[in-house]
Formats: sequence, C-alpha cells, structure tokens
Amino acid sequence: MPILRDTGASIDIICEKFITPNMFTSENVWVQHILDEHMTCLPLAEVEIDCDWGHVITKAAVVRKQLDH
Repeated sequence: MPILRDTGASIDIICEKFITPNMFTSENVWVQHILDEHMTCLPLAEVEIDCDWGHVITKAAVVRKQLDH
C-alpha cells in the first residue's frame, strides 16, 4: 500500500483509494502544506503498513483520489 511517510512529519498521508469506509476513525486533522497558507481539514483512517521496518498500525490523514500524483 503506497503511503507518504516523512520522518520529520507528525502525521501520515494516504490516498482514499486505499481506504475502505470501516477504516475511518470519525476523527479529523487540520493540515497545512509548507508552501500554502491555507489549512485543510482531512479525515483520519486507521491503516496497517507492512514494510522493511516491520508491521505498523497507525492513523493517517486521507486525501482525495485527485491529489494522488
């Protein structure tokens, strides 16, 4: 599952095409891109990541499919 993980970030970001409705936590988070002065409210989902570092369960902010470039 592709996920953007910045070790200096305080939250993970994932595209909604990888999320099912039962993964949403009913929580939201406000995020701001470094080059944008506007804040955006994004829903949170609980995701499982299997990678070289092991198996991780975390919450990730969900972005619309159109933003997955």
